[in-house]
Amino acid sequence: MLKIITAVALATGVAFAQPFTTPATKTFVKVNGGVATKYTSKLKKLVVLNFSMGNAHTTGKISWKAIMNRLPNDYAVNGVQAFTIQNFESPNNGSAGPVPEFTAADLNSGDVIFANNISYFGTATMGATKQTAIQQAIETNGKGYFGVHGSGDNDKNGWPWYTNVLHPMLYAGHNARTSSPIYMHPAEKDHIILRGLFTTKTVIIPSAPDELDAAGNVKFATNIPGRSMLNEWYMFGRDISRDPTFGPRVKILMKYDGTKTGGQLPAQYIRKGGNMFAYLYKVGVGMTSYLPPGHDPDETTNTSNTFDQGTGDIYRYCMALLYFLAGYTTGPCDASCNGLPNVDVNDHYLGVYTSTGVILDSKNPAFYSTSDKAYEATIIDIKGQVVEKKNGVGKSSHEFDTSKYKPGVYFLRLRVGSEPVKSKRFMVVPST
Repeated sequence: MLKIITAVALATGVAFAQPFTTPATKTFVKVNGGVATKYTSKLKKLVVLNFSMGNAHTTGKISWKAIMNRLPNDYAVNGVQAFTIQNFESPNNGSAGPVPEFTAADLNSGDVIFANNISYFGTATMGATKQTAIQQAIETNGKGYFGVHGSGDNDKNGWPWYTNVLHPMLYAGHNARTSSPIYMHPAEKDHIILRGLFTTKTVIIPSAPDELDAAGNVKFATNIPGRSMLNEWYMFGRDISRDPTFGPRVKILMKYDGTKTGGQLPAQYIRKGGNMFAYLYKVGVGMTSYLPPGHDPDETTNTSNTFDQGTGDIYRYCMALLYFLAGYTTGPCDASCNGLPNVDVNDHYLGVYTSTGVILDSKNPAFYSTSDKAYEATIIDIKGQVVEKKNGVGKSSHEFDTSKYKPGVYFLRLRVGSEPVKSKRFMVVPST
């Protein structure tokens, strides 16, 4: 049997009153060499570390605590919570001392560690035993890690692994808060973590710094949807995405334009291709992430000038991220795979997996064959001219790179064995 998978523009404008749409990151399908594999998130338990060794961030801690406590019920299925939470919290909602007691066994009983505004995380205050427990849980045992705001607020070096490995950003302080737009990194806009975000309350950014060309000059993306956000815009001395030591393990999900922060970000901290805002970063066998907002609710959940702006995106993003950070179990596809999100090797959404139907994409047509017969897939233009062809025998999967196609209407024509499959129409959208 031959099937086609391509990304469709499914309805993703979910209102905040309905934040419970199952994230694409919970369970999805990847097809490799014609073999469909089902990926299921390991997320069962979140371990929350909530204390401080520097700035209190009291209201920010309360805000993030409320966000995390809401998720298990918001995303419950048939009355079963999405995950459980174990808190290790110091007095006054984590803003006062001392550091709570937790062990390596505590950390490893969960799937993701959430660091709620742990200011001066890199000091020696926690002690070597707790530091080693966190390091081994992430780096060796593959636990996910999610740090927010003050958990990146550190200019100390009492914990070299934190400073040089977990968060090697070289924090150098911050200035007064201002508003500036954040936007999805154009190269990762189809990443399954970002699925369904920024569909409302967006601003169109006419020209956003995207990447650098071979000469090191800024390349701009045009007419990018974003959202205006109030933030402290931390000053980080190192751009780990462009540092050869860290860069290969970094995937930027969202960016912001450092030149648009009202002068609050000095020139030496402005990145030519756009500053990192949200990202994934592999540490050992664990997946980590950091999100800057969280000084107080004015950066997280208020209905204006926040990441969320009352849309529910903060909840959708965090739930999708937690599923992803927890890692996955894998297994062969069965009937339960029908209707699941289908993603490519870069975790970009391709469409919906189905064993009986065909779903087309507007940009990235792809197909897979689960038959042992010969197959042929041909892209033709509106004039009937062959643009690209792929053929072979046996189980296989292919994606067509349409980035070099001229704007226009194209058709994907398929044949497996002697059986033709109806041509499917798609349109190539001009690249920005």
